[in-house]
Amino acid sequence: MQLAWKKALANRVIFTLLFVNAIVRMVIQIFLPKHPTELAPDEGAYANLALWISDGLSPSNFPTYGPYLYYASRSLVMPSVLLVDFGVNELLAVRLVSTTYGFLSAVVLYLLFKNLLFYRITRSGSTLETGNLNAIQISLFAIASFLPSPLLWSSLGLRESSSWFWLLLSTYLIAKLIFEKKAFAFKLALSVALAFAFALSFAGRAQTSSLFFVVFAFIIVLSLRRKSIAPGLALTAISCGFLLGLLYTSVPNGGPDLFEPTKGIALTQESVTQTFQKSLGNQLETLADTSAEQDSTREGANSSLPPYECSTSLSASVSNIMCILTNIPYRSFAFLFRPILMFDSGSNLMLLASIENVCWSLLFIWLILFFFKTGDNWTRRILVTPMLCFIFFFVVAAGLIEGNMGNAFRHKSIVLWPLVCSLMLLAQRDFDLKEGDGHK
Repeated sequence: MQLAWKKALANRVIFTLLFVNAIVRMVIQIFLPKHPTELAPDEGAYANLALWISDGLSPSNFPTYGPYLYYASRSLVMPSVLLVDFGVNELLAVRLVSTTYGFLSAVVLYLLFKNLLFYRITRSGSTLETGNLNAIQISLFAIASFLPSPLLWSSLGLRESSSWFWLLLSTYLIAKLIFEKKAFAFKLALSVALAFAFALSFAGRAQTSSLFFVVFAFIIVLSLRRKSIAPGLALTAISCGFLLGLLYTSVPNGGPDLFEPTKGIALTQESVTQTFQKSLGNQLETLADTSAEQDSTREGANSSLPPYECSTSLSASVSNIMCILTNIPYRSFAFLFRPILMFDSGSNLMLLASIENVCWSLLFIWLILFFFKTGDNWTRRILVTPMLCFIFFFVVAAGLIEGNMGNAFRHKSIVLWPLVCSLMLLAQRDFDLKEGDGHK
């Protein structure tokens, strides 16, 4: 009776937080200006692109950006086009789509917490035990749902929230596929859903999705020795999603758009191969040319980070590679924790950001303490390890790319959900050890 009461109370608290999150998002939409904000002028480009596509114009002729913005942001733009078609203002349309993604991300995070991440594998086999949400998990959910800057970025017409949602949904489907004992037909359906969800994440931020694929695929490969078909299905699904994502976000070079059904284009081996090779080449070129990206984000910024003189081309010499390696610690720290309270002075927004960074610092300190305090187990290897690897490599890459603290503060919000999920899992593991229930 007491356990049932605790579960009911925990669920009521979570539903209340979700309801409040929805209300806050609606209030934010009411008070946002009717023009692109200075915090995120990019939302004006996405709004204009949605209107452009709604008018039946080709994305190849879109001013300034050409087709590239369209193919890099389809997950945000295409739902916005539907709203524009129904008469919604284009700026409001991209904001509504973005904030919907943000709210749905909170829902998926709840499903992860409730149905998967606090399951524990018993020593006797793969039986799953359902726990109940405790105070730590509810607190982490509240932080993920109401931390000011992620809440703001996902309320503006930006593509960050679409990337969060599809990657978070992919993580949920991976966990559900691997940990739940279901019939093969159900697992096969989950695999198909995982492939398409992961493919759609590429139309949010393709580089982030590529990194997600590398770390999760590597960890899943290491787990294939277990007597289960689930890891193999998960690996196949995200591999198919990776290929579909590259095709979905590739810019045709004088050829057909493979994902425009109205054109009636038949897929051929040659067209698919050319599109895949071009998309993969664009990904590698983007990841390699970090110096140009850093310079572009620094230009005109009021809070620029100190430049470094290292070359980041693929043909860099050993000395340049060493130069990059020596810059990684500071630039990664600056990406995560600057502006620092009472150290970085500037506008009121920078002051607010530095206050929020205190929370980020506490979360990472908490993560480190739990990581070394808890032992190894299967859940940690298959879920925590890839999420921590994702955070590490994302922070390193973004630290080298970012040229100002404003962009860094916005882009680091992508690591909030793996950070919170990892903390929740490690906290649950710590609780199990204290209860003498430390399952392997």
